[in-house]
Order: sequence, then structure tokens, then C-alpha cells
Amino acid sequence: HTLFIDSGHSLVVVPEIKDWSFLSTYYYEKGEVADRRNNNGAEYKALGIRIAQALSEKEPDNFHFLVKYAQLLRKNGNNKRSVEIFRSSAANIARKFDRAVYSEWATAEGVEKNYYLNVWLGGIALADKIEKKPLRNQYDRVKISLNGMSTALYRLCIKTQSTTFFNASLADTQLGLDVKRTKRTDRVRTHEQLLKLNKHLKQAKDTKFDNQTALQILARGIVKAWEKREVDLVKAVPAANTLSFNELATFFGTEY
Repeated sequence: HTLFIDSGHSLVVVPEIKDWSFLSTYYYEKGEVADRRNNNGAEYKALGIRIAQALSEKEPDNFHFLVKYAQLLRKNGNNKRSVEIFRSSAANIARKFDRAVYSEWATAEGVEKNYYLNVWLGGIALADKIEKKPLRNQYDRVKISLNGMSTALYRLCIKTQSTTFFNASLADTQLGLDVKRTKRTDRVRTHEQLLKLNKHLKQAKDTKFDNQTALQILARGIVKAWEKREVDLVKAVPAANTLSFNELATFFGTEY
């Protein structure tokens, strides 16, 4: 049987996909393809966002739906709403264990130029005890999170002229470049972005840190960003001076 869904303007066919939790992504990307072909994809993108919203509201403890809703809002130019969703859900987020939600939240704050929060939340996404699944072999998560933090740290270096943020950004890019590339990271050009920033930073300071030193320098940058945070979040969100990075150290074959 063929299923239809009301897009708000017309009925559209529900596709035969294995996992309906990706239905919102299916329609949003269908809209992006239509836009590239000079057709109006706004209806499909709006439908994708409404599906993501409905799923996140129906299952508030399923962070896949929360992240997807916020992500589609950001991609569609409504990042302020994305930030509002994360901040209003902060108490619930802090009770769970999910690196992806902190990573996407960090990205949203960075788009709003809240770079201190960007770094703090990005640090949480890579810290110990944030997710039960071991960090080892999570190449996508580590490389993408480090890439997001490196840019924010560099922005803070420019803003404050702080050597702490400069060194943290340099250490971050060095670590990020050491992470194995994957199809996903290549798709979003993560390695190229890290390499470009690393080369730029090394023009000012051509230094190579060992991985243990790089992690310690990065951790100091995360704590300093937390100390300067643009706004306070609910107390349940881990403070940066309580974070440890033993799993990340093991990932890089060193100690923290």
C-alpha cells in the first residue's frame, strides 16, 4: 500500500525506507536537491523540519530526534531557534549520556558566535563519562568535534589575543590531523579545514607538541573558555574544570 503525508499544501508519498527515524532527513535532503535543480524545495524542507519537530516532541528522551530537529533548523537558517531548543533542554541533556547532542549544541552556539560556549560544549562531547560507548574507534566524532573546537579557539585567540587560546587551537588542529579520515569526515571536508588552520597557525609558531602535551594544552583552553562563557547553563551541565580526558588520551595512544 502507498502511504501519504500531508505537507501542509499537498499530499506527498511516504518513501519506502528501512529506518523511519531518518524520514525528516529524507524530505529535507529532497528539498535541497530540488533547490539545486532550480525547483522550489522549500515545501519538502519545511516538511522535514515538521517531522523532526513532531518526533522530538513525542520522544523528548530520544536525542537522535532532538539533534536532527536542531540540525535541520540550523541548516535552514533558523539557528537561533536551534540554540533555544538546546538550552531549554539542557537539564534533560545533562541527565543522559550522548556525545552527539553536545557536539551539535556546540556547533549551534558557534554559529551564533558564542565561541566560549562552543569550546566548552565541544570539550564535553569528548570528555570521559559522557557516553557509555567507548570513544575508541569513533573517528568521525573525534575528528569533527576537534575541527569545530579548533575554529572556535582560533576565533577566541583573535578576539582576546590570548596565547592560551592560540596554543589550544594549534594543539587541537595537530590532534585532529592525526585522526583517521573516514568517508563522513571527507564528505564534510574536515581534514582539509584542520590542515588549512594548522598551516596558518604554524606560520606564527612552528611547534610540534607530543600528544600528551597537546591534550593538556587543549584542556586548559577548554577551561578558560568555560570561565569566560557568554551565559551560564544549568548546573547539571558538566563544568569544564571537572572534565577529564582519559578516553581521549587512550584514543591518541597516550596518558592524560
